[in-house]
Amino acid sequence: MSVSCCLRAVLGMLLLLPVLAIASPQYAYVDFNYLFQGPEDGDGRSLEGAGADLSLRLAENFHLAGGFGRVRESPETRTVGRLALGFNAPVAERTDFVGRIGGLRGERKLTGDGTERENVLLIEAGLRTHVMDDLEFNAMLSHEDFSSAQTWVDLGAVFYLNANLGINALVGFSSDENRYKLGLRLTL
Repeated sequence: MSVSCCLRAVLGMLLLLPVLAIASPQYAYVDFNYLFQGPEDGDGRSLEGAGADLSLRLAENFHLAGGFGRVRESPETRTVGRLALGFNAPVAERTDFVGRIGGLRGERKLTGDGTERENVLLIEAGLRTHVMDDLEFNAMLSHEDFSSAQTWVDLGAVFYLNANLGINALVGFSSDENRYKLGLRLTL
């Protein structure tokens, strides 16, 4: 993966920080992640890269979620952009239901074979809970309607070092691939 690609993604997200801070100081965050994706059985190629996710509170129970990620191992590069409208509702004192619907733009590039692009529907639903003030767990089920549709189970956690900085991790499983994220969360 090229350094310039990662720098462009990070710089783009950094440029959004002032907008996020003005728009919603109570609930906005940006995650910067190391990404790893590979076959479920451990055989074959694994892809590594970087990405960023953001969430912006629009109203009491609604948010806008987006993200960008790129993983690569020669000769393949996968790039995915995501934008979704989310709804959250309390189901217990420290637990919320989270649902999102939106779109993904996927691009798969193979050296010498050209580029495949798809715009697809994304549906996500799950739970987010704060087990302590500085520890959040989440479990999401998501469906990506690519030409070979995939359903993912994602299990994640965020450990908040202070009010503005946290460490996040995610493990995702589908029928033929696993994905992993490890990164920093900047909360505004």
